Amino acid sequence: MADVTFTCPGCGVSVTVSEFTAREGRQCPACGAVWASVPARSSREPALHLRSREADDSTTLAGDKIGSKATMSGSAAPIQAGARLFAATEADRARSPSLVLGLVVLLLVGGAAVGGTWYVREHGEWRDVFLAARWFVLGVPALLVCLEAFQESAAQGMLCLLVPLYLVWYAITRVESYWRQALVLSALALLIAEYAWLRERSVITITSEVVHRFIEYVGASIRRAGEAGVF
Repeated sequence: MADVTFTCPGCGVSVTVSEFTAREGRQCPACGAVWASVPARSSREPALHLRSREADDSTTLAGDKIGSKATMSGSAAPIQAGARLFAATEADRARSPSLVLGLVVLLLVGGAAVGGTWYVREHGEWRDVFLAARWFVLGVPALLVCLEAFQESAAQGMLCLLVPLYLVWYAITRVESYWRQALVLSALALLIAEYAWLRERSVITITSEVVHRFIEYVGASIRRAGEAGVF
């Protein structure tokens, strides 16, 4: 708040009082004289004022000027967020036809894969043709997802190439094309169906046997190297 500084007429002591104090009947703290009135604040003294928000935002605690763009960017943040939300909504609308295509692909490819597996189990016909065609049904979706992952980064591509579960997760969470996601889901349906109905010839069984043989081979190699004194 603003203060008023004046000289006591009784003792000559400089006294400072608040501008908003009572102007009559004040007593000097030095000599005890009673003043008839307290003089008003001089026009040369700065008036009491409130700082503007723009002034506070334009200066940091360290005294550095940051200009008026900070205030503008703060006020523009809701507008930018709304624009991003609108763009995302428009993108979803643009993808809606591909959602229908994805459902069609899932019904056709997934249905054919599951139905073919059941037919081969019941009738035994075209077994060799089916077992050869399943690699195409499983390989094409994996290849498409790996290519898209490599376009994002080499690390993502290698993870999709070497870790099948990560490939499935990547296809479901990051692939934007619904029909590619439908191909991956159709491949999963084929894996589940053939493991349930053709377990001895299923890809899961073959893969587990290959992994088991590889582990046994590595273990035997380590044992032979230990017996030979390599380690």
